Amino acid sequence: GHAVASYDVLNVADAAVVYGSKFGIEAALRRIPLVVGGESYFRGKGFSFDAVSAADFHRLLDAAAAGQL
Repeated sequence: GHAVASYDVLNVADAAVVYGSKFGIEAALRRIPLVVGGESYFRGKGFSFDAVSAADFHRLLDAAAAGQL
């Protein structure tokens, strides 16, 4: 098979979702909408969509899938 790096995925991503990874910074730098579902160190810094509950997380995922972030 062909190995795909996570950074390669950003080249085709419409949105990114992270839980606690530093990977979200790369998405944000590329202006890819970023949904945070956990306690990432950049939560609350103003450049991500930070879920505050399970329902909010699902709402953000739906919005991301619809291109509304």
